[in-house]
Amino acid sequence: AELEADVRSECQTKCGDIESVTIYRHNPQGVVSVLFRLPQSAAKCVSVMHGRWFGGKQIEADLYDGHSNYFVKRREETEEEQRQR
Repeated sequence: AELEADVRSECQTKCGDIESVTIYRHNPQGVVSVLFRLPQSAAKCVSVMHGRWFGGKQIEADLYDGHSNYFVKRREETEEEQRQR
């Protein structure tokens, strides 16, 4: 919930009104999708966010291609992964 609130606040303040924010929690690439009310707000978001650093990782921002599915099913942890937690 904190990540969603941070993304919403940052994008809305700098780019425009937002319809929704979707966090693809199980996607290993750390995908977040922001749907803006206006296409020009989405284009501004790409311009503002691409290349910035967030949480120690560099952001790659792009407009949605209309085809990609970023949903990844949660996989079960192995016993080794559980021990490492």
